Amino acid sequence: MPGGRAVLFERAISADDEGLSYADSRRSVGVCRLELATLQVDELNFRPDPGAGNAPEFAGAPDGEQVAVLQPWGIEPVGRGYWPSDGRVTLWIGAFDGSPARKILTLQGGMFRSSDDQPVQWSPDGRWLALSVSVSTDELTGRPGPSTVHLVDASTGAIVSRLNEWRLCGTASWTPNSRQLLVAQGHESGRDAISIFDLDTHELTTVVPVSGRPQNPTLAGARRPLGLADQQRVLVAVRRGTTMTLSVENLDDEKLRPLLRWDGELDMYPVVAQMPADYWT
Repeated sequence: MPGGRAVLFERAISADDEGLSYADSRRSVGVCRLELATLQVDELNFRPDPGAGNAPEFAGAPDGEQVAVLQPWGIEPVGRGYWPSDGRVTLWIGAFDGSPARKILTLQGGMFRSSDDQPVQWSPDGRWLALSVSVSTDELTGRPGPSTVHLVDASTGAIVSRLNEWRLCGTASWTPNSRQLLVAQGHESGRDAISIFDLDTHELTTVVPVSGRPQNPTLAGARRPLGLADQQRVLVAVRRGTTMTLSVENLDDEKLRPLLRWDGELDMYPVVAQMPADYWT
């Protein structure tokens, strides 16, 4: 969750479906919070749709007390993480006080989590929720096509802005001041265009250092954006051999400053949490 004080996780079971892989037979049964200081586990008063492969996506509020859940439903999915766009997705908000989660809105479309791109993210000031929802389906693969980013007022549920043919990029797409979003757009070349969307001006600014991100898992030497450290720096992961390095990259001069290295042979999709403005210094 934002600030690193707790971790949200999905509680799931494996259904007894003969011949299905674990990914296709698993059923989501709840969303939980683990407090890192006390190891206390609390469960959200929310029951996911029982359909196959229905895995909800979720994002914690800055105060750590609320969770936004984006739940696909209404049609059998192509596979875990790939929902046909003629289905539905519903946004819920719940708290860990035992009260039932509230239904906020329902959108027609599919939900596609592209590895490390989280489709629902809460702004650091708690005011906005950003959602990525696909509104078309690829005729060949049946997978969702281009997404639309919906900006939702967290207090009223009203959609205040849309960004067509883009999706949220990374898991920390917001700047700490809640005024910009890192977004991605898929290209036929197999590489994503990466830009920063300004909520005040509605302008898109291309992120030159990391634009052209491969859509497949992190390749050797490729810089994979994970989110925004602030208005001038992007968080990127670089894999060389079996070593993964998390760095901040300056947008003005493209210089990298390493923060952390680890054995990343099997860790193809690293993710980061939304953190305060001075954390990535």
